Amino acid sequence: MHPQKISVRLTHSSEVDRLAAETRRLNRQVQSVTDWMETARMQDLLQNYSSPVRVFWINLLAGLARGLGLTLGTAIVLSLLSILLSKLSGVPFFSDTLRDLKELIDHATPQ
Repeated sequence: MHPQKISVRLTHSSEVDRLAAETRRLNRQVQSVTDWMETARMQDLLQNYSSPVRVFWINLLAGLARGLGLTLGTAIVLSLLSILLSKLSGVPFFSDTLRDLKELIDHATPQ
């Protein structure tokens, strides 16, 4: 099976001129956005180097937020796991497995 060839014909030179002008306009806009992003990045770098105290506080707050998020996430996951295990304690296979696991932990824990 051969792929179907698609051909596009521009019949009017005015259409070609319009598309070329549109392409140039889009290129200028992309260049403008690129220049703005590079300027913003440079300003950010200069601000970080010129204000180490500010960088310290921002990083401290970011670290605290990550730690708090990790702690809360762990607590939620463990709570959900505990609820799930309590619901499964009535199922014979799981109740036997949980009882064996509890006995194993009790024997391994020093008194």
